[in-house]
Amino acid sequence: MAVGPHSPLPLFTDHIDQLQAVGEIGVMLLLFLVGLDVQPKSLWSMRRLVFGLGPAQYLLTAAAIMALMVWVSGLVWKSALVVGLGLAMGSSAIAYPILEARGEGASPQGRATVAVDIFQSLMIIPVLALVPILGAGHSDSGSTPT
Repeated sequence: MAVGPHSPLPLFTDHIDQLQAVGEIGVMLLLFLVGLDVQPKSLWSMRRLVFGLGPAQYLLTAAAIMALMVWVSGLVWKSALVVGLGLAMGSSAIAYPILEARGEGASPQGRATVAVDIFQSLMIIPVLALVPILGAGHSDSGSTPT
């Protein structure tokens, strides 16, 4: 989002395909790593956290970011929604090492963190499918979206 062709200050417009390939490889490796750490039995035991706390955290955070973007920068609600949905996602690459270093993986806070991260991982596909739908009214000339 920050360096792509649709950002406010596109930095790497000539290398979009290469950046996309590197990003896809990174996502695959990250999901593989997460899959290695999560046992099906523990995943099943966390289903209430994943589908209870996960959506609550993600949707409330996305709504707060969206509202802030509309209020502060005056973005159109569709653009603010895309920004909110993207920025509400957390990073497993940051959360898991911290949990491991502190030995809090099995604690209630650690389980809640893992559950929220699992839900956010599940939301990646619907969010990526929603972005082109929300951007359908935008033109390439940079004029005001419809």
